Amino acid sequence: MAEASPTPVKPHQPPATMSPPSSSESAEGEATVVMVEPITAAHTSSGSGIMDIKPLLQLMDICTCASAEKHTGVNCVTASMGDVVFEYAPQCGELLELTATPIFAGRTSLDIGLTVVAEGDGDIRRFVCYACFTYVTTRGPDGKKRYCPALESVTNAGGSSNTTAIITPQDETNMPESVQWARTVAYYRRALVKAEMKASTLVKNEQGLGSGFDLELSE
Repeated sequence: MAEASPTPVKPHQPPATMSPPSSSESAEGEATVVMVEPITAAHTSSGSGIMDIKPLLQLMDICTCASAEKHTGVNCVTASMGDVVFEYAPQCGELLELTATPIFAGRTSLDIGLTVVAEGDGDIRRFVCYACFTYVTTRGPDGKKRYCPALESVTNAGGSSNTTAIITPQDETNMPESVQWARTVAYYRRALVKAEMKASTLVKNEQGLGSGFDLELSE
């Protein structure tokens, strides 16, 4: 029986080179973080040779947090993680490549998109999963909120020099279709998370338990 061919994965493209962002603006490509981790026996259990979910999720959290903090320039905490479907189980001896980049930024929170790919013998690359993490900036030493820089989109037409433009939810004409899709999903997922957090807080307040945490998801 012929072995099924692996899912083709587009090669990773390095972020476009740009001048350093100002204190209030940050380019999407400049906050991209790429991690490459060899899968060893320490990442597996029971001698199965298959990577455990726990170390995989830890690496995913580290990579996306690095991207969030690179974009904001301040410490961030994980607020939520979207549903994930693992299409391939990474094996011991393969290389795991994680690529994280901001896809949506609010006032004090932002969404980070993550793509995970496993590379094995013969340079065969297999798509593992795509995930979306939401992070919230921490407050400063004075207790004041620290806000996210505006998210930019990098364009390069006809090999010309790179230009940047601030992208808002009302102006998505300059964004690639894949980025528009990712931000649309992030927008509605954010609204769902906010509704669930509000409902949970109301229930706990009625029971006199308090919310237990102070996180703000902003548009």
